[in-house]
Amino acid sequence: MRFLSELIITGYGNGIVAALREQNRVTELHVEKEKPFRVGSIYVGRVQSIVKNINAAFVDFGCGINGYLALDKSEGFFYTRQARSGQTTCGDELLVQLEKEPVKTKLPVLNGHLNISGRYAVLVHGEKGIVFSRKIRNKEFQQNMQDQILSRNLVPAGCALIIRTNAQDVETEEVFSELEELKVRYENLLAVAPYRSCFSCLYQGEHAFLELIRDYPVSMDLQVITDLELFYQEVKERLPEISIRLYEDQQLNLTALYSLETAFEQALGKRVWLKSGGYLILEPTEALTVIDVNTGKCIDKKYSKEQNFLRTNLEAAREIALQLRLRNYSGIILVDFIDMESAEHTEELLQVFRQELAKDRVKATLVDITRLHLAEVTRKRVYRPLHESVKELKQE
Repeated sequence: MRFLSELIITGYGNGIVAALREQNRVTELHVEKEKPFRVGSIYVGRVQSIVKNINAAFVDFGCGINGYLALDKSEGFFYTRQARSGQTTCGDELLVQLEKEPVKTKLPVLNGHLNISGRYAVLVHGEKGIVFSRKIRNKEFQQNMQDQILSRNLVPAGCALIIRTNAQDVETEEVFSELEELKVRYENLLAVAPYRSCFSCLYQGEHAFLELIRDYPVSMDLQVITDLELFYQEVKERLPEISIRLYEDQQLNLTALYSLETAFEQALGKRVWLKSGGYLILEPTEALTVIDVNTGKCIDKKYSKEQNFLRTNLEAAREIALQLRLRNYSGIILVDFIDMESAEHTEELLQVFRQELAKDRVKATLVDITRLHLAEVTRKRVYRPLHESVKELKQE
């Protein structure tokens, strides 16, 4: 069977790389370094100190470093040992979930409202209700799903459900089957928690790339290819509906087979050449990203100067939309297209640019053209910029 998209996952230095290939071209690159603990893991933690002026606690969760736990919604916390009912004090033991990793001088962030993720839903402890992804706009689907979830008693007491976008792309029975699994997993976790010693890990968080795989739409026709046996087994266990192949050829590794070193070199480079002979200059800064479009060698005598500019700008618009995905740029992006005299050509360019940005899984919006004739784009921050991830990996 031939798949439209391939996600290659293999070792890269001291970490792991995920490279998405569409139409024989790498369109996304994600890098994660190996870490001693995973986001999403659930531990029995012990409160070490309380800081009243910020209404927070510092909790030892057994990883050699205390975590920050906000106490503004402590009523939903699950305590395995509590000195005073209704009040968090030093020495209390409770379930905490790693929400954010430590970054430089910042401590890891913990959450007492536990959540367990599936491909179609997320079960959240300490909240109430059934919430649907904003991308699910079919009111009939929402009402039908909510009625059946309640009638089948698929929401544990004291919990909420978040229905993910992918739920509308599969048979509802498949969604209900997963909800039942999430409920059983959650209830088993709470059942054993009171009998586990402090600092025990009750639930191992997923590898970051499992969340990445889960975020791809069902309609994408994706196959995962990896040479990492442990990762392969984890995907088979947690995402059994995903097509995954274990690559075992010892003669040619995946990095060489798919030219990933070349893909990284191009994705980290400052200049990107266009087929027409023009080129882009990409400059990420702390505040924003600036992209400059240049004609370069794009002078075709068959076309007028204005037509050459339009051809270069249209090709640049398509390539820029792809580069934003590839390099994981986010925030404010300013694009300096080649100035054109025709207002119709400018409108055509903006229309094409909007269409290309709409293909991005991450929300990317063409805001407007500024007075300086710069196209202003905003892109939601979901993944770290590629250059930052690679830099962090090389510092290890």
